[in-house]
Amino acid sequence: MECMLRNFRKTLTTVALCGSALAAGLQAPLPVEAVSTAATQIQLFPGRADALVNGVPATLEEPAVVLQDSLFVPSRWLADQMGLQLSWNEATRKISLVTPKAYLEFDADHQTVSVNGEIIAFDEAASLRNDRLMVKLSWIAPFLNMTYTYDEASRSIAIRYIGQVSTAYKESALTADDAQPNSKPIAKFAFDKPVYRLGEPVHIVDLSYDPDAEGLPGYEWTGKEEAYFKPGTYTVTLKVKDGRGNESEPFSKTIQVTDSSYLTELEYPYYTNSVGSIFSYDAGVVSASVYGSEKKQTVPVLVRQPEDRTLLRGMRTSPVAAPGFLYEDTVSGSARLYTSYVNGMNSSSQLSIVIRNQDQSKPVQVTTTRKSISAPSVYNPVRAYKTLEDYMTAPASDEELTIQPGEAVIYAASPVLSPGQGVQSIYDIQTDGKIDVAYIMTPPGLQAYDLGKYKAIPQAVGDETGTFPVSEVSWEIDARELNNQLSLTIGDDQVEPKLTGTDKRNGQAAQHPGYAGVHYRIELKTKGKLAAALHPKGGFFQGTLRVNGQTLELPEAGLTPKEIVLLGRTENSQDTALVIELMATDRTKLPLELLVLPLADK
Repeated sequence: MECMLRNFRKTLTTVALCGSALAAGLQAPLPVEAVSTAATQIQLFPGRADALVNGVPATLEEPAVVLQDSLFVPSRWLADQMGLQLSWNEATRKISLVTPKAYLEFDADHQTVSVNGEIIAFDEAASLRNDRLMVKLSWIAPFLNMTYTYDEASRSIAIRYIGQVSTAYKESALTADDAQPNSKPIAKFAFDKPVYRLGEPVHIVDLSYDPDAEGLPGYEWTGKEEAYFKPGTYTVTLKVKDGRGNESEPFSKTIQVTDSSYLTELEYPYYTNSVGSIFSYDAGVVSASVYGSEKKQTVPVLVRQPEDRTLLRGMRTSPVAAPGFLYEDTVSGSARLYTSYVNGMNSSSQLSIVIRNQDQSKPVQVTTTRKSISAPSVYNPVRAYKTLEDYMTAPASDEELTIQPGEAVIYAASPVLSPGQGVQSIYDIQTDGKIDVAYIMTPPGLQAYDLGKYKAIPQAVGDETGTFPVSEVSWEIDARELNNQLSLTIGDDQVEPKLTGTDKRNGQAAQHPGYAGVHYRIELKTKGKLAAALHPKGGFFQGTLRVNGQTLELPEAGLTPKEIVLLGRTENSQDTALVIELMATDRTKLPLELLVLPLADK
């Protein structure tokens, strides 16, 4: 025995150093909160059944014993002292032990031990003595957060067990197929302060975690709001799920909201939402703040509607059922050619733009300065905003085309359209003489000499074609003295004259839905902080928006009258303006409402 203890002592010294380092790491502060642990001190005397537990005498069911220079201790007694779960499974004839670091299974029949599913030889970790399972102390110590040392004077082994943290941690039920027990995740959070004002953003620090480090893909909040707009006490509850579907116990905290105002419901999204975000339009809240008599405010707005770029708009909401000319007119100088048609024939077709030089004595030069054309699609009317977006971001060009006196040429031709497919295009051109422009739908491969075969197509339901003298509109809004909410509308006569045009085919006023094809540039001048938003007051908006050169991503389905998009925000006094660019599709229902809100320092 003396020799065995000397050898055991040498082995113990090395293991104790490793165990101490491990214990030091395990005692590092947890990131969630301070937790309490219970340390257990055990003193064992090899070969004796008596022991001391926290200084109190105790009796072992089987004395600790040194076998092959290693100390073995009775597993049941050790588990009881440390509050661990040791159980016998009659069906599998295995003993399982749940430790802080591993799930262990001892199979004496097959002389194996499983550590989190990994198999090792039984005698590397355990031994049977008098029908009792004995475990090797040096092997099991790392799994138990345990350190131990040998005392020469008392010829005893002192064990220090750090214990398990006192938290809401609970093991899930084990099944026969588990290689390792899966722990319930812990839901936990904290507010950055206990009391908030009305409309003050509530900041929540998420302290939830999964003891098995499997991640937390599922969060279920109850009572959580970004801010509260009525005074009172609110309870917020959180439950989380780990990667295996185990659900935490609910965790709740209360928050107090005083009757002191920080932000109103109207103001809140203007201060806190990200640019380009969509938020709900509460007509009651907005009307009380913006349209109430005590809140009305006007500011200087300079509107320009120059008639220096003619818009030839060729559009039809119903499909084109026969080949022929859809629209034609004469332009000179700058023009915007805007088309949107759907092939309603039973065979493939092609939309072409034909230009004829009116002058019989000299050539005319046509320069394309910007363009965009969509790919054929059955969803073309729905995705028309993409063509506008491409047009707004397209670089300027200078493609030149010379047309001889009296000559007609195919200026542009769409890709081939299958039945039901549509196409949309925008071309900005500059000419040095008068030209006739015609939009024509024909079978694919139209040549100039074929033009005489086709006649004008009669007007049909959904025909939204015409010539408009204005295609560029600019606003300069002087908001430097703005001290209240401001509402301005596009598409009615509140701020600007309505845009009108003529249908060349019959000389009547042309419809102008959505001001499609018109480019708006709105400069909002300020000397302080403000936010601007767009609201489809008339019922619907689809199109493209750019603010200070950045395109905003809008929903494909467009905006409804119950929605607002935050256009932009000036953050400090050095920001002197917001520049908003806008183009709408023909699906847009005017008017559009521009909402501007001055922002206080918060």
